[in-house]
Amino acid sequence: MPRHLTHLILAIFSLILAWGPCALAATDQATYQTKPFSYSLAPVPAGIQPPQAYGDPRRGQADRGMRYLLVDRQVVLLDKNPRQFLRLVFQVGDAQTIKQASQLVVVFNPEYQKLELHGVRVIRDGKTMDRTREVKFELLQREANLERQSYDGEVSAVAILPDIRVNDIIEFERSVVGGNPIFQGRYAEVFAITGPYSTDNFRQVLLHPADRQIAMRNSLKLNEVVERKDGVVSRTLQARNLKPMADERDRPRWFDPFERVEISEYPDWKTVDHWAQGLFEVDTRLPTELQNMLSGWQARGHSQEQLAMEALRWVQREIRYFGIEIGVNSHLPAQPALVHERRFGDCKDKSLLLTVMLRTLGIPARPALVSVSRHRSVADMLPSPAVFDHVITRVELNGRVYWLDPALPPQYGNLAELGMMDYGKALVVGNQQDMLVDAGLPAGYLAGMEATDRYEVRDYREPASLVSELTLTGELADQYRTILASLPLAESSRIFHSEYLRLMPNAQPQGEIEIRDDQDHNRITLVRRFLLPDLFKYERGRLTLEALSPLALDLLRSPEVPSRKTPYSLPFPMKAVIRQIVALPDNPVRDAPPPNVDRTAYVTVQSAFRTGPRELARELQIQTHKDHVPANAMAGYVEDLQRLRQKGGLTVNLRTAPMSEADKRGLNDRLSRFDQFGNSQAPGVRAQIRSEVGVVQYAMDIASGKLNSSQLALAHGELAIDYDNLEKHDPALVHIDQAIALAPDQVQYKLTKARVLSSAGRFVESVALFDALEKEGHRHAMGDDDLGAWGRSLFYLGRYPEATRLFDEAARQRDVTAALYMQFWQHLANRRAQSQASGTLAEHLITADRNTWPYPIGEALLGRITPQQLLTAARHDDKGVQRDQLAEAHFYLAQKHLLDGDVERARDHLDNCIEQNATPFLEHFMAREELKRLGGGSGGLMRWLKNL
Repeated sequence: MPRHLTHLILAIFSLILAWGPCALAATDQATYQTKPFSYSLAPVPAGIQPPQAYGDPRRGQADRGMRYLLVDRQVVLLDKNPRQFLRLVFQVGDAQTIKQASQLVVVFNPEYQKLELHGVRVIRDGKTMDRTREVKFELLQREANLERQSYDGEVSAVAILPDIRVNDIIEFERSVVGGNPIFQGRYAEVFAITGPYSTDNFRQVLLHPADRQIAMRNSLKLNEVVERKDGVVSRTLQARNLKPMADERDRPRWFDPFERVEISEYPDWKTVDHWAQGLFEVDTRLPTELQNMLSGWQARGHSQEQLAMEALRWVQREIRYFGIEIGVNSHLPAQPALVHERRFGDCKDKSLLLTVMLRTLGIPARPALVSVSRHRSVADMLPSPAVFDHVITRVELNGRVYWLDPALPPQYGNLAELGMMDYGKALVVGNQQDMLVDAGLPAGYLAGMEATDRYEVRDYREPASLVSELTLTGELADQYRTILASLPLAESSRIFHSEYLRLMPNAQPQGEIEIRDDQDHNRITLVRRFLLPDLFKYERGRLTLEALSPLALDLLRSPEVPSRKTPYSLPFPMKAVIRQIVALPDNPVRDAPPPNVDRTAYVTVQSAFRTGPRELARELQIQTHKDHVPANAMAGYVEDLQRLRQKGGLTVNLRTAPMSEADKRGLNDRLSRFDQFGNSQAPGVRAQIRSEVGVVQYAMDIASGKLNSSQLALAHGELAIDYDNLEKHDPALVHIDQAIALAPDQVQYKLTKARVLSSAGRFVESVALFDALEKEGHRHAMGDDDLGAWGRSLFYLGRYPEATRLFDEAARQRDVTAALYMQFWQHLANRRAQSQASGTLAEHLITADRNTWPYPIGEALLGRITPQQLLTAARHDDKGVQRDQLAEAHFYLAQKHLLDGDVERARDHLDNCIEQNATPFLEHFMAREELKRLGGGSGGLMRWLKNL
C-alpha cells in the first residue's frame, strides 16, 4: 500500500509551490506532451473562489528563507472527478532560498489524474511578469518510491523558473483533477495547515453537493463558514499569521507537530472496513505447489504456533518486497496465486498471501490496516482509508493475538520469541466493528539487550584484553540481523568497533567481529575483541581503571537539543542488562559497594557489585517505563540523565604499593615541621607537603613493578618536579633524565628538565635546551611556567631584551593577578637594561585589584610604598600564607635595593627570603642564586652593578 502523506507540508511547503494574490487573467487552453505523460494549460475553472488580497509586501520584509503570503486550497467535488485547486504565493527571503524557490514541483498520478497549470507569475518591485507560457514542466518518474521498492505510477512535474531574485514574489495556480477509482467515488484526504515557514493568510475551501455527507475538521479548531446555494455547499476555513513549525528529531511516531485539515466521506470505521473487505475478497485457492508445501508442514506434526512461524518466515524469505501500485493496485492486493508465481509483492500482497496460507493451515487470520507514520494517532482522526499506509496480518492462537508483518525481513525463533513491533491501532478487515483495535505490543514484551565486557589484566605492565559480547533478542535481533546481512563483514566490524574506539582511542581491535546467530531462539550475539595498551590511568600511588559501557552511555544519552516543543521518544518497552568484569593478577579489591536502585519517572537504573578471587564485577540494569517524555518535562528528565549517566562506567582504583611503617614514620617526621602552620591553605605550604609525600610515594610506585613504560616515565617526571620543589636539584635531574629516556617523544619531560636547570642555576644549559626545543617546533607546547623559567635564565645571563619578551608572553597566558609576577620580572629586566619601558608595570597595576596580593609588591617596586609598608601588607592571619608572602616581599625588596645600588640591604632581604623556607617558590631558589652572585665578583650581576 502506498504511503499516504501525513502532512500536506510534503506536497506544498517542501515542494516549493507559489501562491497567487490576485485574480489571474484567463489563459487559453493548451496541452503539453512529455512522453509518456502530459499536462495542460487552462484558465482557472468556474466555481473556484477568487483569490484573497494578501497586501503589498514591502521590499526586504521577507522572512529568512521564505515567507508564505497566501495559501489558498480549494477542493471541488461537484463533478465526477474531484479537483484539488491550489493557489500559492510566497516571497524569497534570502539568496540561499533562490535555488529552492525557483523550482516548482507538483506530484500526481497520470493513471487517474491530470495536471492543469493555470498561471505562474513573478512580481518584482511592484511589476508583474507573466511566466505562464514560458514555464515548461518536465514530467519525471519519481525515483524515491523506486528506492523504497515500489512503483506507484506517480510522477513529478518539475519546472525551473529563471531569473529569481531575493524579495521576488512568486504566484502559482494549478489543479490536480481526478481520484483513485479504488475509492469508488468517495473522497478522503489529509492536508497540512502549518509548515516550516510562516504563513500570512491561509484558506481551505470545500465545495460539494448538498446530498453528499462529507466531514471536515481541523486541529486548529478554526470556525467553519458554511454557505448553501443552488444545491451546493461551500465550507471555508481561514487563518492568519501562522507561525512556522519545526519537525524535531526523536519525536514519537504518533505525535504530529503540524496542524492539519481532514476531509472524509466515510461516516465511520465500519464503512471503511466494508470498503476494505471488497479489496480482500479474492480467489483464495492456492497453487498446487504451495498447497503441497503446506500439507508437508502439517504432516510433520507441527503445532499451530510452529505452522504460523513457518508460513510467516516463508513469505518473508521467498516473496521479495516490491510493489506495482498503479491505479487501483495502490490498494487492491494481487491474487495470492499471482504473488506466488512472480515471487514479489508489497505489504498488502504479502499480507493477503500469508492470510490465505494461514487459513489453509486452519489458523484464524485476517488482514489489518495500520499506519506506520501516524501510529496510534489514527484513532483520533476522521474515519478514512487515507490514514493507513501499511497492511499486516492478525492471528489469534490459543487466546493470544499476534500481529505478523510479512513485509519484514525473515524473522526467527518461535511466536513467543518473535520480534514484535508496536503498530498502535489497527482496522482488522472483516471484523465488523465500528472501531479500531489495539495493535500494540503484548503484555510483558521487552526488547532485550545483554552486554558483557570482560577485561583481562594478566600483568599491570602489559596491555590488557577486552572481550565484548552484545546479545540481542526479539525485534532488536531482527534489526541487527538485517543490518549485518546488508554489509560486508569488514564494514560491520568497522562500525561496531567504533563504539569502543570513541571511548578508548588507543584500543586495538583484534580481527573482525564474530557473529553468533541462534535463529532457533531469535538471539544474535556480536563478539568484539580488543587489546588495551593504556587501560589504567596512573597518578601518584594509584592506578585507575575507568571502564565505560557504550551501550549504557547510549541509552542514557541526553537529547541533542534538551529544550523542545514536541515530546521526546524513548525506546519502550526496553530492558538492558550490562555486565562488566575486571580480572586482575592479584586480589586488591576487598569490599564491593552495596546495591543501588535509582528510579525516575521514565527510566530505572539498578547496579549490583560482586567481588571474587582476583575479580570485580558489576551488573547494571536499565529499563524504561514510558515511550516518551512530554516537552514540559524535559528539564527534569535531562537533569535525571546527568545523574544516571554517571553510572555508565565502572571505576576501579588500585593502590600501586602499600607504604611501610618505616616509610610512614620517616614521612611523618618530615611533615611535622609544618605543624606550626596548622591547617594552612597557603599554596607554598600545600605544595611542600605534596612534594614531601610525593618523593616517598613516587619512589615506591617506581619500585612496585606495576607501571608500564609510559607510567614509569610519568612517575619519574613527577618525582623530578617534587625534588625540584624541595630544592633538591641533583636527584630532580636524575629522574627527569630517566623520564626522557623512557619517553623520548614526550616534549613535556624536556621542558621540565629545562625548568629544573633554571632553578638549579644552570642558566646556560637551561637556555640551550629551551632554544633547541623551539627550533624543533615545540614553542606551542610551552606554558607560562616554561616561558617564565626561560625568561629568568636569560635574565641572569644578562640578555634582558629577550627575557622581557618572554615575560610579556607568559603574562598574556595568565589572569590579571597571576600575570603580575611576570610583569614584576619584566619591570626588573627593563630596569637592568636601562630601558625606557619602565612605565609598563604602572600600566598593568591599573587593571589589577589593589586589595589582592601581590599588588603591594608592584607598589613597592615603583617606590609608591616603603619597604616596611610592604612587609606589613605581607602579614596574614594564616601563618602559612604569611610565610609565603614574606618570602616574596623580601625577594622583591632585595631586587629594588639592587636597582638602587644598596647591596647590603639587598643581601639582608635575600637572607630573610631564604629563612622563610618557601622552597616551592621560585623567589626562594632565585634568592640563593642572587646571594651566590653577590658573594663572587665574576657574575653578571656584579658586572652590572659596577657599570652603574
